[in-house]
Amino acid sequence: VFYRALAMSLTLLLILAVRYRGRVDLPLRRAGRDALLAGLAFSSASCCFILAIGYVTVANALFMSGIAPFITALLARAWLGESVSSRTWYAMLLAAAGVVVMVRSSLAFDGLFGNVLALGSAVSFALVSACLRKGRQNDMAAAVLWSGLSSTMAAAVILAVTGEGFAITQRDLALCAFMGTVQLGLGSLCYAYAARHLAAAPLQLLALAELVLSPVWVWL
Repeated sequence: VFYRALAMSLTLLLILAVRYRGRVDLPLRRAGRDALLAGLAFSSASCCFILAIGYVTVANALFMSGIAPFITALLARAWLGESVSSRTWYAMLLAAAGVVVMVRSSLAFDGLFGNVLALGSAVSFALVSACLRKGRQNDMAAAVLWSGLSSTMAAAVILAVTGEGFAITQRDLALCAFMGTVQLGLGSLCYAYAARHLAAAPLQLLALAELVLSPVWVWL
């Protein structure tokens, strides 16, 4: 988490520095609380998911991801007043059914703590979508930067307190740098900008494409 989030932070700092000619503080101030809250929720979703798979199967964690669009739809309706079309509801139900088909043979709900963490990840990701929509008039790349910075600081504190240290192999460092730059950095940036054009529920629904593509990447 530490090295991945550090790479993500450096990537966003570079992008914002180029875009705003060194004035990285401008988008942070303009986006305000919405970006900060979205960034913290981004960080929470990522950290909860990583911790969850240490206690429960990946299938359980992915199952919880499948309910995130429903949480998002309810949150967006209550907080932002965004209605959800019947077509989107049907699509979410179909997606949830697909997730169940994918993971049903590996589901096990005896690990309460891990399942709570996985649920926390889903709720956090739903909050991300709602916050991005609320602040869509501003440059919400600031939210991705806040996510990287908060994750980096949280992981650094935990490593220091537990005495685990910061040692890592060169191979893992390279993988963390790639994930932080491409998967988290650029991926989250695309997601943040997509929130300008898509309502929260379909935005979260499209994010479930990750569940479809994950086995494809593994097979390749």
